[in-house]
Amino acid sequence: MLLSTDFGRRSAAADGDPYWVTLVEAGFGSSDDVDAWCASAYPELSAEQLANTCVPRTLTEPHDDREAWTAAGWTYRALGRRAG
Repeated sequence: MLLSTDFGRRSAAADGDPYWVTLVEAGFGSSDDVDAWCASAYPELSAEQLANTCVPRTLTEPHDDREAWTAAGWTYRALGRRAG
């Protein structure tokens, strides 16, 4: 479980509070696969509740915060960018 701001400054609610996020890599091939898995895992939830429980997304690197990562002691590597 991570704070949404752990992977980008722009991942916060309208009031600025970060979200708590659980990330899963389960080898799903598409967002439809995630939706189908979620519906079978939580059959008691309505369609609206499912949409708020399982949100399929493809992660990208936190391209807006290289300086913060390197200042914290991390080596920043991203496709098409030099290591820092």
